[in-house]
Amino acid sequence: MIDPWLILFVAVVLVLAGVVKGVIAMGLPTIGVGLLSIVMPPADAAALILLPATLTNVAQLLSGPRLVPLVRRFWGRA
Repeated sequence: MIDPWLILFVAVVLVLAGVVKGVIAMGLPTIGVGLLSIVMPPADAAALILLPATLTNVAQLLSGPRLVPLVRRFWGRA
């Protein structure tokens, strides 16, 4: 069974890393993997951070005001 303290630690780390990303718009994987590596192997920490980091990056991309011009600029006239 998973230790409840581990779940709490992971939740606190994700919130802290999310706050850092919200303030400076980067750093969720760096902060998250660094802190989670204290209690688990770095490979497990990186795997655990993969989904939250991807979701926050997609949310940040979609919330920007110039999504269509960026798509046209970098992917042609798609």
